[in-house]
Formats: sequence, C-alpha cells, structure tokens
Amino acid sequence: MIKFFRKIRHNLLMENKTGKYLKYAVGEIILVVIGILIALNINNWNENRKEINQSIFYHQQMINDLQVVISSLETDMNWAKIVKTEINKATAILDTGKASAANLKILDFAIGNYFRLNRQLPEITSYEEMKSSGKLYLIYNNSLRNHLTDYLRTHYNTTNIFAELNTKVNQSNFLDPYIKFDENSTLRNNSYTYDFSELSTNKIVGNTLSRYAFHWEAKYSFANILKAEAIELAAKINDELNQLK
Repeated sequence: MIKFFRKIRHNLLMENKTGKYLKYAVGEIILVVIGILIALNINNWNENRKEINQSIFYHQQMINDLQVVISSLETDMNWAKIVKTEINKATAILDTGKASAANLKILDFAIGNYFRLNRQLPEITSYEEMKSSGKLYLIYNNSLRNHLTDYLRTHYNTTNIFAELNTKVNQSNFLDPYIKFDENSTLRNNSYTYDFSELSTNKIVGNTLSRYAFHWEAKYSFANILKAEAIELAAKINDELNQLK
C-alpha cells in the first residue's frame, strides 16, 4: 500500500502536475490522520473494555465475599440459638436442683460451650484490595459506593461487638471453685467433674450463666441485623453487575 502511494506521488511529480500533487498530499495526510484517529479509538475501546472487565471482576468478587459473610453469620446465628437455649435450660435445672441424667447432660453442654462465641467475621477482601490499590473508581455507581461504605462501617462495628461479647462470656471465675478438669481435656473435648449440689445451691453460678445467655441473644441479634444488610447489599451489587455485562 505504501509503495502504491509512493508511485502515485512519483508519477505526479514527473508529469509536473504540482496542483494535483498538492491535493493528493493533502488527501494522503487526511487519510493518515483518519487512520490514527481510528487506531486511537480502537485502543481507547480496548482500554475501556479492560477496565469494565476489571470492574465486573471486582463486583463479582464482592458478591462472593458477602456470600461468605452471610454463610458465616447464619452459622453463628444457629449456634447462638442453640447455646442460648441450652444455657437457659441449665439455669432452670440449677434452680430446681434435680440432677437427672438428662438434666446433667444439658448442664454439661452449657458448661462446656457457654464461652465458645466466635469473635471474627470474614473480611470483604475485594473491597480492601480495590481501596489499597486506588481502584475504588471501578465502582461506577456512587450510590452503591456509599452503600458499601455504610455496610462496612456496620460490618466492622459488629466484629468489635462480637469481640467484646467474646471477652464477656470467656470467663471461668464463677465456675472455678466447682469444676475440675481432667488432665486429658482439650479445647474440643472437655472432660471435667463437678458436684451438682454445690453448683445448684450457689446463685452466682446460675445468675452468671443467665447473663451469658443474654450475651448469646445479643450475638444472634447483631448477626441477624448484619446478615440482612449483607443480603441487601449483595442484591444491589448484583443489579449493578448485570448492567455492566
């Protein structure tokens, strides 16, 4: 193609057709400019497509992160409901002073699990990655970006609340005078003995357990609130994702 244009220029010069040569030269320049503009537009389109694909990737990753959070919260809620219920049963058993086999089994569960409150929540790592790399602009929807900021504030506040609740229930002073752990006990397999009559006659034990049941109820409530917000946010991100595709 270049040789073709050169041949035309050469012929025009040889024939001394200066006017036609100038017109041709201008036309050739215009064609070159048009070619450059087309190349730039194609390059810009490719760059924009890359950015949109990256935005799509991060939106999908945020949804995935939120699904992990939601699943973790559901597990926490189910466990909180179980532990709270069993602790309340145990305090009622201590009040009655009836040491049946079934009652002792409930009390054993309460003593072995009243402190097992998970204090951590999964992080929204995709958002943190965008933030640290200066790519939050890939969340084009300002309303969604603000919603994410609000959610993360609640997320981190809830994590701090879980940590505080964990500290409150992770105490053993009220039981230490009555519980003797076997030397082979582990965190997952507690083996201990106690005198039921001593436990049942000490109001501090029952009252403390009842307060811990309330903390487990708080864990359930805060997890439920955060779960609802995570589900709502995931739905909004998914709507934005569908518009990007």
